[in-house]
Amino acid sequence: GKIAQVGYNAGPRHCIISGLARSFVKSLDTEEYISRDQDAIALVTLFWSLARVTMPMEIISVIDQCLLDNGLPEI
Repeated sequence: GKIAQVGYNAGPRHCIISGLARSFVKSLDTEEYISRDQDAIALVTLFWSLARVTMPMEIISVIDQCLLDNGLPEI
């Protein structure tokens, strides 16, 4: 099987680094790496767009504010 990690990551406990998650174990050529990144970004964007139109704005605004407060990029 495969483990695909997409989203934000706080890093290991001994070295907290906030940022986008990466879980590629094997080396990929640049073209494959870019292709997988674009697929993941497209999926997360679609999910977030659907969430924004179906979830209450109170929940969305809390998530948006949390991202802003922690210096994380917008989804």
